[in-house]
Amino acid sequence: MSVTVKPRKKHFNDQVVYFASWAGYHVPFRPQHPLSKEEALDRGHYYLGEYDSDGRLVLFEKYDDGQRAWADRYSYWRNGKLKERVQLGERGRRRQHFDKRGRLEHVDEWAPPT
Repeated sequence: MSVTVKPRKKHFNDQVVYFASWAGYHVPFRPQHPLSKEEALDRGHYYLGEYDSDGRLVLFEKYDDGQRAWADRYSYWRNGKLKERVQLGERGRRRQHFDKRGRLEHVDEWAPPT
């Protein structure tokens, strides 16, 4: 599996954006349907995406009833390929490592929550 990350829309650079959902089972996630903060907080669940200055998703969190249910953190190689995914949730933390071509290289075992 090779992962190439295309920059998101220009207006998401260096921003935190609320979303109603996400599309597909891609890594990183592909958030869909932006919401205002007020709209997001009025919902039972919503997603929060944080973007870097290049428009790449670096954090994606799901919230249920105002509490974080899980989160993914992403880092990238200089060439824009996904370098690492860190999953955080009830099971603890797990890292996925990708090579400089964006191919999954190694997945760590789940580490218990701290």
